[in-house]
Amino acid sequence: MVITNHGNIPKTGGVYIEGMLSTDKTDEALSRLTKSSLISLDKDSNIIPGLAEKWEISPDGRVYTFHLKKSLEANALPESFLKNAKIEIPEPKIVKISLTQPYGQLLYFLTQPLFPDGPFIVKSKTKKEIVLKANHDYWAGSPYLEEVIFKFYKDKGEIERALSKGEIQGAVDINNINKDKFNLYEMKLPRWPVLFFNLRKSALQDKTLRQKLAKGEKLDKSITLNLVTNSAPWCKELAEKIKSQLESQGVKINVEYKNSIELQKQIIAPRNFDLLLYGLDYAPDLDPMPFWHSSQVDEPGKNLSGFKNRQADKWLEDARLTSDEIFRQQRYQQFQKLLQDEVPAIFYDEISENYIISKKIKGVEMGFGMNLADHFRTIEKWYIKSGRK
Repeated sequence: MVITNHGNIPKTGGVYIEGMLSTDKTDEALSRLTKSSLISLDKDSNIIPGLAEKWEISPDGRVYTFHLKKSLEANALPESFLKNAKIEIPEPKIVKISLTQPYGQLLYFLTQPLFPDGPFIVKSKTKKEIVLKANHDYWAGSPYLEEVIFKFYKDKGEIERALSKGEIQGAVDINNINKDKFNLYEMKLPRWPVLFFNLRKSALQDKTLRQKLAKGEKLDKSITLNLVTNSAPWCKELAEKIKSQLESQGVKINVEYKNSIELQKQIIAPRNFDLLLYGLDYAPDLDPMPFWHSSQVDEPGKNLSGFKNRQADKWLEDARLTSDEIFRQQRYQQFQKLLQDEVPAIFYDEISENYIISKKIKGVEMGFGMNLADHFRTIEKWYIKSGRK
């Protein structure tokens, strides 16, 4: 039970309305509100119980047995989310996942909402809005809010006007807010803007040159490089800063902007670039293997720099195949030191998203999130009404 600062306790009732762009992906938000995850992440990205209150891992790392807080029927099994994995419900309160080979990051994947019985149920759905009602049989306890509504708008200007009129109580990535009426929350995401060096290009195969560029040092000899990135505003802003920095080091930079489709087809797939500024999105496990293992150098792999290193491959494989968290972190630390020395890319500050939510909504907690929908991670604790204990 949550006790407010004034000795009050939350009471059931009230509606929270969030404004969204009509182009936003709502599937993730709906999954977070209408489904459950076996385990969860706290605001600091530590693994904590979810629908499963405890679990065991077999000595060979191939079988995970989860003990649930609430029974599930056999037809509640999600579609396969992992290759070569067998999911079973041998008993109503047991979920068993068997793997053909160890996969240490499985727990992180299971923080995704995959199973039925979330805090809310879809009540109605139209092109203009989605209405969800509280699930009073939710395993973690009935939410305090009676309804959550998503209203759709064509642009941020419309969302800002709806906020000012009090038509909605929250939105993402809105800068102009009334601080008397709204709280500003920040959620960190596992996303980094990265400047990739194309190691296939002879001019960029010199590690010393890449190290100097990463350290901000002046080059002995001037070179000319093409930098390609997305035409999104944040990409343009960062690209101009990078251009200015590199030119002060003796690199002449030609910047080219592409829309998302052009960037993928003309630049990324054929690896047609010298420098590529691109956002790196990690999966729930924060596993770097897809981006740096030599097996991922060619399309559709995500090793965009073309980085190849046998020792790095070995450490990444070791980390993926163990359920020993300490051993995995040791391997990742070794890999990170090697990556910093080889400099196949330059990383910039981790991306975060800002949320504004009405001060009438209490119990909101933000922290680490895997995607935008994770700002609803503790939605069942949000409340509007309260009363004396």
